[in-house]
Amino acid sequence: ENEHYCITRLGRYEANENFSIRMTVNNEYAYMSDQYFYYFDEEEFKKDIALLHENTWNIEKWSDTHIEGTVEADTNQMFFTSIPSEEGWTVKVDGKKVKIREVAGGFIGIDMVPGTHTVEMSFFPAGLSLGILLAVAGIGIVVVFIMADGKKTFKKFKKAPAPAPANK
Repeated sequence: ENEHYCITRLGRYEANENFSIRMTVNNEYAYMSDQYFYYFDEEEFKKDIALLHENTWNIEKWSDTHIEGTVEADTNQMFFTSIPSEEGWTVKVDGKKVKIREVAGGFIGIDMVPGTHTVEMSFFPAGLSLGILLAVAGIGIVVVFIMADGKKTFKKFKKAPAPAPANK
């Protein structure tokens, strides 16, 4: 009920087994197109996960913008991360910068040759260096204006002398 554009579990069925779907429409219109039916094969999923766990990245150092660790590749393999691919990432393998590949619709991957490797990833957001430069330039301009006009402006705000006490 009240579900639009969602994944709905329909149950588990054997190949070529027929089943029916019943829908009740509670509003004035109904529209259906591009229906896709998928089956999640749990056994195949477990095999794939076991394969992914064979050569995991042993992370030794990490922060918000830096990750470093070792990984072993048995053959020429793809080093796949679950880190979204975006501008600003730099990846080094054994101290040498390598090309980042976008895999699985938007994650970082790199080609690996057989052996044990140190993989280092660092992130410096695109545009941050320009932002820092503009901020420093803006502060510098403000300082120049204050120094150039400082004598006039700050004289206006000098503390006034205290009034003389009144005679009684």
